[in-house]
Amino acid sequence: MHIEYFKFFYDVATCKSISKAAALSHISQSALSQQLNNMESRLGVRLFDRSNKGVELTPQGRILLKHVEVMLKSYDRMLDDIDSFKLDKTEIVIDSYYNLTNAYIPSLLFNARKKFPQYELRLNNTMIENMESNLVNHISDLGISFKEADDSSLLSSKLLEDRLVLISSSSFNVPSSISSLDLLQYPLIIMNDKMNIKRKLHLALNKKNKSFSDLNVLFMVNAMDAARTSALKDYGLTILPRMCVIDDIRKGNLKEISIDDISLEYSIYLIYTQENHKIIKNFIDYIKKESKKILI
Repeated sequence: MHIEYFKFFYDVATCKSISKAAALSHISQSALSQQLNNMESRLGVRLFDRSNKGVELTPQGRILLKHVEVMLKSYDRMLDDIDSFKLDKTEIVIDSYYNLTNAYIPSLLFNARKKFPQYELRLNNTMIENMESNLVNHISDLGISFKEADDSSLLSSKLLEDRLVLISSSSFNVPSSISSLDLLQYPLIIMNDKMNIKRKLHLALNKKNKSFSDLNVLFMVNAMDAARTSALKDYGLTILPRMCVIDDIRKGNLKEISIDDISLEYSIYLIYTQENHKIIKNFIDYIKKESKKILI
């Protein structure tokens, strides 16, 4: 089956509309519908439920989408590698968990690029659940995560240690040190992500016969910038990785509030395959060495 079939399928699945996907692919709606019908006939399953409101993936379609996402990324990586070969350049693709990408990583890669001009570096924001499969399937070369790899075929090296910090605007009326019970007095904006901030608070409060539901949570956010902006605008307190707000703390825009009875430390890891450890060992060793110099 031609790669274009899978691209058409992916566009329809993500747009949830045949007409929108047809416009995106610059083909007619009828031609795209025919391509989808051919694909369903070849596979022997129905991929979409069609209605006047658009299209929805069937259970079989959802299974196919997971594989097609990997396939298209691998195909794009293949084209990039071929182009890099033509230019006599080696591309290194780095997946970073999206809440870490805006912190120290760009400056680290800026210095690495000067050290290794033979490499073209590409940094991707990646959800933590996709990072390991990208590495195993050679879609990316390195991963930067706040957890070690679960896949035993991957290697994990600790880059540095950081901690989650409770912050507010510099003008917000809150002491510099509080307890977990004191948190109940303040409005909170909580990051709803894979760093398990909600769970850490819940466990600490359980020891005091309280729960997360007792907190005054104004709203949950998925984006670090939304939490940071909310704190800057005096909406309330929030908890973020210190590396992501250290500049604001040093400039006096935000202030750090210690929580006496909650441990919020975590580590950042570099993840890679055994094969890449051999191929780009010098680059990996440089990233590990330079990360140790970073003060957070």
